[in-house]
Amino acid sequence: MEEKIVKKVQRNNHLTHLANVAPLIVIAYGIQCWLIATFFPDQKLSHFAMPLALSLVIMMGALVVYDTFGKFNMYESYMHLSFGPLNKIVHYNDIEEVEILDPEASFTNIIIRMKNDKYKLVYFVDDAVAIKEIVDNFSKESDDSQEPPLDMVA
Repeated sequence: MEEKIVKKVQRNNHLTHLANVAPLIVIAYGIQCWLIATFFPDQKLSHFAMPLALSLVIMMGALVVYDTFGKFNMYESYMHLSFGPLNKIVHYNDIEEVEILDPEASFTNIIIRMKNDKYKLVYFVDDAVAIKEIVDNFSKESDDSQEPPLDMVA
């Protein structure tokens, strides 16, 4: 029987931020093209403008695709991180700690430090403090449910 999802981690705040800053990026691109055309009139503007425009489109598109198709679901005993064919299951009892890079931000990155000294990075998540609290609670529950070693039993 499949466990129910405790929390679906969203990236809506990052998508909203991208939509808000996209006009500023386009304006900066236009100013750069105008500066090149003004200060270097002998140069073909297309040699500068097309690679810059393509890089901006690819960058913004990649961020939107990551935000839209990157899934992060929290279940009662594990987290499921996926992006297309890439899947990772992280059990709460394998987690040492969750570090929030900017707890005050509307979206932020989190670092999941594992007990085996590895870590997982998750970018642009909304409500990171709630994610940390859920992981801390489930990690504590899984630690409490483990039985003591036989030599420790009286």
